[in-house]
This record gives sequence, C-alpha cells and structure tokens, in this order.
Amino acid sequence: MSTTERPRILVVGGGYVGLYAARRILKKMRYGEATVTVVDPRSYMTYQPFLPETAAGSISPRHVVVPLRRVLPKAEVLTGRVTTIDQDRKVATIAPLVGEAYELPFDYLVIALGAVSRTFPIPGLAEQGIGMKGIEADLGDAMDCAGERVDAERTAVEDDLRRHLTVESHKGRGTPSELFRADPHDPAAERPLDAGSAKRARRLREQADP
Repeated sequence: MSTTERPRILVVGGGYVGLYAARRILKKMRYGEATVTVVDPRSYMTYQPFLPETAAGSISPRHVVVPLRRVLPKAEVLTGRVTTIDQDRKVATIAPLVGEAYELPFDYLVIALGAVSRTFPIPGLAEQGIGMKGIEADLGDAMDCAGERVDAERTAVEDDLRRHLTVESHKGRGTPSELFRADPHDPAAERPLDAGSAKRARRLREQADP
C-alpha cells in the first residue's frame, strides 16, 4: 500500500488512452475508493486525427485539445514527466516542469505513453514527410515547413510566369505589334506573338491605359 490513506492508481500519460482509461476507472469505482493520478507533460489531451486540418487552417487549434482537469475533475492531474518507475518499491519519480523531482508512491500502475509515428517503407517519407504529434512545436514546425514549401512553389510559379508571360507592345509603321519575350532580361529571346495572344495583349494594354 502507498503512504496515502487511499490506494493510488497512477496513470502515466494523458493522451487518448490515458484520458479514457482514467475516465473509465473513475466511472467504475466507488466514491473515495481510490485516488486516480494522471501524469503528463501537457495539461491537455490532443486529438491527433484533427492535426492536419488544424495545420491547413480549417479548424482552430483550441478545438483539437481537451483540458485534462476539466474532463477529469475527480482525478489528480500532475503536469510533469515520469522519469523512473520502481516496481519493487511501487514508487515513481516525477519531474515537474518547474521545481525539483520527487517520488510518488502508487498501488496500481497504468502505462499509456503513446507511440512513435510510423513512416512505412515509402522512399523519402522519413526525410520529406511532416510529422504531427502535438499542437505546439510539431504543429508549428509543420505549418512553417508547409509555408516555406508554398512560398517556394509560389516563387517558382511567379518566376516562370514572369519569364514566359512578359508582353511588350511597341508601334511599328503605325501598326501596333506585340512581342513575346521569353526572358525579360534577354532581348535576343523576343519573338512575335500569335494572333490570339496579340489580341489579348492589346485588350490588357487598353484596360491599363484607357
């Protein structure tokens, strides 16, 4: 038995499994029968299937997290990490986010630490894939990475359009003729536009200079 008056059920991990395990235990046991303690570095559970939608901006980050203390009002929620577990002594060492580590006795132990993301045997996935496990650093990194890729693609597209859609117009012998320039910095690359492109170019020029 632990040193507390009631037996302690220690749940290591406050993710999906840890949260629902603690809820199930609290629902099944009688009032005051035991103390349920949940230990996790975060004070909330993240619903990971919604993380891609959060990274895409479809839903707000606050809609994919569940505060542990709100969902488990009858449980003891400790924000920290379990660094060691001594099964013989039935003692776990808790390292809080602030302060020194301390020992916590327990009578029953539930380990729900989650899992490591699998990359599957897909070439390049481990190097190029964006992993998302949490709402803070992982999601932020994924959004930054996605933003960098979008910016790079946008820059490439803009450069390509600028290179291939630079249209100049000039007048020769009183008749306007539009020239298509493949490289705006290379005058030798000029060639006449076809009739359809020339017509669209004239329309754009007239709209810009009424």
